[in-house]
Amino acid sequence: MKERIVKKERNLMINSHIIDEHPWLKELLLNNEKISIDDVAEEYKNDFRYVVPYIIKQCGDEWRGDESVLHPIEDLGEERRPCSLCGTGNRYIYYIQNKLNGRKMNVGKDCVEEFVDLSTIAQGVSKSKLIKKAQEIRRMSTINKRFPGIQNRIDTWENRLNRYSVVIPSLYEEPHSKDGERLNDMHSKYLRGDYDESVFDDIESILSSEASYIDQFDSYTETNVGNPFIATKKIINWLEIRNDYKSINTLKTIGFITVETISSIWEPEYVSKQKPIIEDVFESIGATVLNLDQESNVFVLKIGHSKIKLACRFEKFFSHFGQILLNEKPKAAFSLANIIRISESYDLISVYTFIEDFKKHISKWGIGFVTTDSSIDQNKAYLKDKQTKKYVESDLSELFNRFKGIVLGMDKPTRNDLELYISSHPGKKYTREQLKDLNSLSRSLSQRP
Repeated sequence: MKERIVKKERNLMINSHIIDEHPWLKELLLNNEKISIDDVAEEYKNDFRYVVPYIIKQCGDEWRGDESVLHPIEDLGEERRPCSLCGTGNRYIYYIQNKLNGRKMNVGKDCVEEFVDLSTIAQGVSKSKLIKKAQEIRRMSTINKRFPGIQNRIDTWENRLNRYSVVIPSLYEEPHSKDGERLNDMHSKYLRGDYDESVFDDIESILSSEASYIDQFDSYTETNVGNPFIATKKIINWLEIRNDYKSINTLKTIGFITVETISSIWEPEYVSKQKPIIEDVFESIGATVLNLDQESNVFVLKIGHSKIKLACRFEKFFSHFGQILLNEKPKAAFSLANIIRISESYDLISVYTFIEDFKKHISKWGIGFVTTDSSIDQNKAYLKDKQTKKYVESDLSELFNRFKGIVLGMDKPTRNDLELYISSHPGKKYTREQLKDLNSLSRSLSQRP
């Protein structure tokens, strides 16, 4: 939307051919170096705001390099020559000629870059295209008199849904989009001359429905924005990163997260909205949600009185149990045992707590368990094989993940499960003396500078 014309724009238009198509504007330009909207008669203010920008663009298209000079661009060295448009002295001068009226100007680099396509300065735009464009701008003036700022309204129509944080479902979105496409098509074809002014009634019919669409979208958003299962633009963007277009299409159709899509979505803001519901469902099986760690994408859980903190990944929870948030049957049984099974240790303190509790528990079964600071750093632990009397080297993280249920009061895994794991484990085996030597060596190595 144009509110003023500056000196260089004024000089460009005065020297261009298309200005003859707009006598009111030409007269205004001849009588004023600078023009604001306040200088324009009321009947032409609409054209000034919405059509003049296109006239200026058309003016730039009329110019090309001056064919009467050897090179259309000259480096004057230390000399400076004023630009014909803005009056500023310039070292680099572009010699340009209007293809329609033959007028010539020497213009500075900044003004050329602003108004003229440098890639076509040597040949300009064909006369037929320039004339066609001038006719289009004249029709633009006509349609703007009937529908002020129509191009802006079309652009707003096309981008309207972007202003809403929620997804407008296809039931409401599709009629709006189809009308927007029709509006843009009729406007474009009128400007090209394919339609005459009889199309204005159809354009007016669509534009008159604009307020109704806005009310519909606003009402839908206001009614549903607080729903924790409403589909949002952030969820759509998150799914696009994951290339999950099946879920995207479903959300755009329905507008809500349902049984069909809930297993595929754990976008951070959505998870935060679900926090009260999630806390309740975990509480129902004896687990407490201590925190939602958005950086690690995990629920931090506490089981009973245990000091061990478990990390249950968003992805695992929603993919296995998401349906329970909708009071529907999940893909897997939502039980404390299953939550413990899919969870990991949240921090190092929890690993140390597990080691102490695990050692106390299995000592009652007569199973030896040895760790050292160095072995923990190396993610190693040693379990005593009753049959060979040797200690089997095991992966500490694997032990935690497989046998944490023992220290958290679960029925499984059992003592037999642990003994079978030890006897069949392929890890290195050490006598107690070898283990002592290994530990001494590790301490010695760690103390070296």
